[in-house]
Amino acid sequence: MAKALHVIARQDGIAPKGVSRGTSPGEYISGCWTYLGPRPEQLVGGWIYLHETSGEPAKMGGRVIAASECAREGAVREKGTAFTFTKSPKATNMRWRGNPNPAQGHGGFVDATEDYESNDA
Repeated sequence: MAKALHVIARQDGIAPKGVSRGTSPGEYISGCWTYLGPRPEQLVGGWIYLHETSGEPAKMGGRVIAASECAREGAVREKGTAFTFTKSPKATNMRWRGNPNPAQGHGGFVDATEDYESNDA
């Protein structure tokens, strides 16, 4: 089953902090996340959702097409993972799923149970 990941990504102007445009239209790269759980590449083919807080709906997200190692300069954990995703309007306003008190800034991997998550976006 595909997985989904909900993360805290505070707004920085009109976009979530740390998010950048990818190389193709509609493609974005998340910030550099430390994720302690299943291997990050298991999210490829699943979904990522970016929220201001765990109590607010997602501002942005989409289907994950790649997971790559990234550097976190000056952080306790110097390496993390950046997720490349194709933005989807279906990800906007998605409710938070996963740990409701995300100490790591994310809710952990959850099963992708929404109908659209198992189909092409």
